[in-house]
Amino acid sequence: MIKNTCSLHEELIESAREAAKIISGYANEVDEYALFPINSLNELKKRKLLSILVSKEDGGGGATLETVSRIAQIISSSCLNTGVIWSMHCQQVAILMKHLYGAHRQELLHRLVSEQLYIASITTEKGKGGNIFSSISPLTKLGDEWLLQRTAPIVTGGQYGDLFLIYMNGNSSDHSAHDVVIALVERSNAKLTYTTNWNSMGMRGTGSVGMEIEASIEDHQIIKSEKGFKEIALQTVVPIGHISLSASWLGAAKGVFEKLIAIMRKPVNRTKFNMNSDMLFEKLGRIRLKLDVVDNYLKEMIRQYDNASSDENLFQTNHFSIQINNLKIVASEMLYEAVDEMINLAGVTYGYTKNDAIPLERTLRDIKSARLMYRNDLLLITNGKLSLFEKRLLY
Repeated sequence: MIKNTCSLHEELIESAREAAKIISGYANEVDEYALFPINSLNELKKRKLLSILVSKEDGGGGATLETVSRIAQIISSSCLNTGVIWSMHCQQVAILMKHLYGAHRQELLHRLVSEQLYIASITTEKGKGGNIFSSISPLTKLGDEWLLQRTAPIVTGGQYGDLFLIYMNGNSSDHSAHDVVIALVERSNAKLTYTTNWNSMGMRGTGSVGMEIEASIEDHQIIKSEKGFKEIALQTVVPIGHISLSASWLGAAKGVFEKLIAIMRKPVNRTKFNMNSDMLFEKLGRIRLKLDVVDNYLKEMIRQYDNASSDENLFQTNHFSIQINNLKIVASEMLYEAVDEMINLAGVTYGYTKNDAIPLERTLRDIKSARLMYRNDLLLITNGKLSLFEKRLLY
């Protein structure tokens, strides 16, 4: 069984490698014209890579989180826009796998596999930003259904989502903003209005538009926990998000580092890059250090997540929360620094200007966004507060 599972995952990874070769051909155009990478997404759909987190029993890939991390890196090494879109989609699939119950669950999972449905999430709200732990948009009970009315300033892939997971206020009796539930809405059953376009410095292809959405939903389309939304967030939303996005950023940085090494090794470039310079080797060593620190931290947090999956109380610990937040912070900051250092090393020709050999300037602009997603300053504030209760570091 172990051998067969490993073989299946290697097949998924090899399929991702083949897809990445094709996706790389779209990446420049996606960035230049701020196009949603629909051709790249269709390539992933064709290879059934949108359902790898669906269990094998339900027809999916049954992939591990380690496999998701590896595939996110491979895709992102060709196009970070596509990698981030895919990673965020996988986060939504994980939510459905872990927290969706009822008679409609199996039918939906089968559709995810057979139709390769793309899931977009709606978390942002005017007045509270992207804080997932609160919502000021209530569901309204109308007979046997619920009326959902939602405005969001940024929805990644909003014009292309087949399904939407929408963070709403559960309309509790005390009207607490922290009574968060997740509503599952199909595009075909919703009224969608697009309010803004996406014209950004980096990540220009994510199609992160402003949206207004209105729909009527039934009880089985509301995802919630008896222990409250915090359980869903700490078990799935936060860790899967931080792990998959960090993997995407790491893949993009690894990809340009490999290309930079290949350029430096070409005989024609030996004079441009002084291969007798210890300073050059030191700079390369420092870049590699940053990549390896993030890589190993990522692997460690995947290990911790897998351990917590067998003892869900571990998800509730301050230690795990601090560590998973630190992964996102370290990845977003150190990988940006690493790419910036690569540009300094590559110079104007290969680094600062657009060229066909290596997309360093595009990667720098894209990874700049990493600090703004799940904002680092807010994560650090959270970690600072949790540290007051995490008094022991020596064991």
